[in-house]
Amino acid sequence: MDCIVGQGRPSDFRRSNISRVYVNIFSMRIIGFLLLLFISSPVFAENCAERFSALLEHSFSGPQAKDEGQALVEKIWAQTLKETSEHHLPFLDLIHSVDQVALRDPTFKKINEMFEKKQFTFAVDQNSKSRLDILKNGILNQHETATSAGVVSPEKRNFVESLYLRMDEATYEKMPAEIKPKSMYLVPDFDSKIHMAPTQYSENPFTRKRVGDTWILDLKQIEKNTVFVVGDSLDRALIEGDLLDNPKWFTLNHSATLSGAHGIDHLLPLEWIKTSTPFYYEQVKSQNKLRFVDPKVFEAYYNKIKAEEGVMPQWQEAFSNTSQPNFDQKFMKKFPELKPYDDKVLMRPYGNYVEGLYFGKLHSKKIKAMIFHETPPTPEEMKEFERLGIQVIDGRAK
Repeated sequence: MDCIVGQGRPSDFRRSNISRVYVNIFSMRIIGFLLLLFISSPVFAENCAERFSALLEHSFSGPQAKDEGQALVEKIWAQTLKETSEHHLPFLDLIHSVDQVALRDPTFKKINEMFEKKQFTFAVDQNSKSRLDILKNGILNQHETATSAGVVSPEKRNFVESLYLRMDEATYEKMPAEIKPKSMYLVPDFDSKIHMAPTQYSENPFTRKRVGDTWILDLKQIEKNTVFVVGDSLDRALIEGDLLDNPKWFTLNHSATLSGAHGIDHLLPLEWIKTSTPFYYEQVKSQNKLRFVDPKVFEAYYNKIKAEEGVMPQWQEAFSNTSQPNFDQKFMKKFPELKPYDDKVLMRPYGNYVEGLYFGKLHSKKIKAMIFHETPPTPEEMKEFERLGIQVIDGRAK
């Protein structure tokens, strides 16, 4: 049986005495981390000998036992477990409730099974002109490239990422750029029964025409370096106030939130991916597509604002305001098990996807396929794809 974090009953987790463990983080952080894991859920006592052995190996074999990205993800995971206990955040309760709903609802069951069977992975959309660079250097972040399909601002991303990691901003800025996160979005794998859907960055929202390339990553190669958030990680930092114009305001109003006072602002381990199941329910049920909302909702909102105010709203702002799945009274009446999480973790995700964050070098050897939506690969590019064993898929409309 796979060792899945937090699959014990919520009541068992709440009885945990994790928050009373005080550990010298410099000399005993690994021991404290192991204690957190084993006290947090009875599942560890029953099923986690393999993980315990691996952690012991990491603890006593020196800093080279794992790459820096994996080590950072383990620290994030331990911090999330600690804050979940200290602030009574309902992640594990939500997973338990989602599992209960899946026993009677076929759509919840379908999404859960995709997660349980690991029939999902993560993808990155890139301009087709970047192919040879990606094949040579792998997937890079904007700290390395100074480019992005979203907001291009390494300084502001340093600020937001340092808050998510509970690190001093100056310390985080000095971290090697290659270790900092690469943003991805969750997609069904090729053997899943659910269909892939593009993000707002990889298609024209009105023509629905896909652009550029979609690079599909190998989950087995990336999972140890990956955490996730429901929605866009940077947009979540823009929920109230404009970080880009007034970062000090953001610090005053959100530093407490990002230090554990609210469940919405945590980087979560992939073992908790079922927390995203309710967000996908509506679109999987109606269209069998893995996204939160239909882009038609965005288009209707965009045109409504344009007609009422006589101006065209900013594209990204309009999309952010229409990315909330329909967790209305009808939904809660149908799934009363989820009502306790309304306005706690079932909140506006600000982005039509689950974002994965990969820490460390994301080499091209960890890519399993590339889907091109416009321009086919050149002979030179095809030679590199074949050399690296990366599958090339024609994603153009037939």
